[in-house]
Amino acid sequence: MMQLNACFNWAIERNLVALDKSPFEGFTEKVRKAFKKAKTPINAFTAAERDAIIQAFQESHFYNYVRFCFFTGCRPSEAIGLEWDDIA
Repeated sequence: MMQLNACFNWAIERNLVALDKSPFEGFTEKVRKAFKKAKTPINAFTAAERDAIIQAFQESHFYNYVRFCFFTGCRPSEAIGLEWDDIA
């Protein structure tokens, strides 16, 4: 939205659009306020659900990967890209 606002301001300065003010003026602040109000805790799984999911992978070669992701909070895309050099 900031970039669209800047683009419209640029076009207004050069008389490329017949507007006095960007239609995106102040929009970014409104969106930020809305997101701040909407914060609620996210609980994807209960402990029992988590344990059931991990247990379902018990016989799979993905078992340690799934356990690692759940217990560290690491996202799958982050875990896949993790290398030994990243661990201290």
